[in-house]
Amino acid sequence: MKKFHLQKTRLKPFHLFYIGFFVLYFCTLYALLYHINGLQPFQVNVHFFSNVIGSISKRFLSETAPYALLFYLLYYTKAAWKRVFLIALFEILFLINMMGVGFYYVTRSNFQFYILEGFNFHILLSFLTPLLTLIVVLVLAIMAFLAIALFKIRNHDKNFWLFKKWLFTGLLALLALWSPFISVYYSGHNSLAHPDRVEKAFYRTIALEDSTLAVLAQEMWFHFNDHNRPYQPLTETEADQIKKLNLDTQLTQTFSDPPKKIVLIVVESLNQNFLSRYNNEIAGSTPYIDQLFEAYPHIDKFYPSGPFTLQGVSAMLCGHTNARMVRQDADYQCAPELMAGAGYQTEFIRGASKYYVGENMHFKKFGFDTIFAREDFEEKFPEFIKTHPDLYNGWGYTDNFVFDEAVERLKQSGPDEKLFLTLLTVDTHSPGGRCYYPKTKNDPEDKLLFSIECLDRYVEAFVENLKKEGLLNEDLVVLLTSDQLYPLYKSVPGNGFQTSFVLEPAHIPFLMITARDLKLEAEQGSHIDIASTLLDLVNLDIPSYYMGKSLISNPYAIPMGQDRLDGYMVLQNKFFPLSLYPKPYKEDTRDGPTALQLHVSQASNSEEVEALIEQRVKEYQQEQNTDEALFKWYYNKYFNLNGN
Repeated sequence: MKKFHLQKTRLKPFHLFYIGFFVLYFCTLYALLYHINGLQPFQVNVHFFSNVIGSISKRFLSETAPYALLFYLLYYTKAAWKRVFLIALFEILFLINMMGVGFYYVTRSNFQFYILEGFNFHILLSFLTPLLTLIVVLVLAIMAFLAIALFKIRNHDKNFWLFKKWLFTGLLALLALWSPFISVYYSGHNSLAHPDRVEKAFYRTIALEDSTLAVLAQEMWFHFNDHNRPYQPLTETEADQIKKLNLDTQLTQTFSDPPKKIVLIVVESLNQNFLSRYNNEIAGSTPYIDQLFEAYPHIDKFYPSGPFTLQGVSAMLCGHTNARMVRQDADYQCAPELMAGAGYQTEFIRGASKYYVGENMHFKKFGFDTIFAREDFEEKFPEFIKTHPDLYNGWGYTDNFVFDEAVERLKQSGPDEKLFLTLLTVDTHSPGGRCYYPKTKNDPEDKLLFSIECLDRYVEAFVENLKKEGLLNEDLVVLLTSDQLYPLYKSVPGNGFQTSFVLEPAHIPFLMITARDLKLEAEQGSHIDIASTLLDLVNLDIPSYYMGKSLISNPYAIPMGQDRLDGYMVLQNKFFPLSLYPKPYKEDTRDGPTALQLHVSQASNSEEVEALIEQRVKEYQQEQNTDEALFKWYYNKYFNLNGN
């Protein structure tokens, strides 16, 4: 019997090239995506370690499997034109993946929502710093080096095993196609250590698991799949039901002297539980805003209509939950555009870049004449960049500049001029917020709580300046609300709310500040009602395709929203989940802990356990009865903007 001997293989230059490429690629993904987001597995616990490893492994495999296939084909392909084609294909895939990683690294946002709108000339220019320019040059140099190296690597052995070649080609092709669909098993025991920080990090591990190419494919599917949805005809009985529910009822009033100045303040991620008026566990943290709620009309049962900033702003300015189709429909008129047609100067003011994720294009669609943002503040207050580099390098100019700019605009506007301002704040942005004022020993240690207390000081300065300048009169109406719910982080005591639209979402604030004798007829509402309210305030007709109602005239306002797959409606004090992409119930038959048990394991008390169980049950029971009048009405409004 012959003895078995291991064949000695000497590492060749191309072996070192392959090893070096994949090792550097893995390190790049970890450094730019995971490490930068605080995902350092060895510093938390074994459960979180497995989550990070699972997430980055799926990401790495799904991005590099196509590279491995192309490398293998290049090794055996001899025709020069075929080699050039394969190298070009590799360069395209490599560039797409690196652009996705770089875009995420620079914006630090959940770029799944923005990837189609994000890769445009204005976005890239807005982040074009000397460092980023150097990085772009280095990437181009690396791509050139890779192209040359790959062209030179080839098989010179004529006696290679043909079956092995095609076997490995098939296996690599299968891996390249199948790897994006790998399911990662995440452990839910992250609350064992550092609960708040780990909750944030746990969210990021899931958000980062898909490769750029997979995310791009998903976004393109959603982008093009939303068109040409068939209209759902209602029977006579169903039409009667809709009429009785007042879903299409638009009630307005006519003002003999409508307000000439309107300011809409959109506060970043301000949940009601961040205000001490609604949360006894942070008593005294927002005393001035609490006083405003006592003194002026407000709605306690106010809901978000969108899950993130751009969709929330779109819903409140355009009166519709389908932000994507609103942006694409040239005939759809949002409230600022209609107000501009009635003689109002419309302006959007924010401290961050006007080009962030292409929002400048969306603001123009909404109907704003001008956008005043970081680029304009830089010319007006250049010293801020030097005196507060840590604040400026995050989100541009702090909210006190935004509020002060609004006061200046109102002062500059003549008594007979019509002006509509929308302010978008950012200082309470996750994960923790920031503040222009230096922290003292009496301020809370938690960054988010500190930023909320700073917001109270900003609002106080804003309102008191209006009073001082004589601007808070019957000609001015100020509306204050939030763009979205804050992610489910536990740094705020007593903040056990949920952000999914599978269950009834948590409340956000809505406040109307004015010296005019106005009251709110509606006892509940949501983002989509703000556009109708604005038009009602200035005596303009509300378009029939708006989903919202006027909060100052219509008691039948019905909160509703859409979070990609899961929609909702609150009707007659009852919550209705309205999934536009229903999934049939499927029982979890996996061995070990069920998804429900893992979900519940993240809860910190019995109330959260009950809420999480209810949410999971709702997620399982997504199959909807499409013959119901309520579903048909919402479906038709969502996909048929003009009722066609």
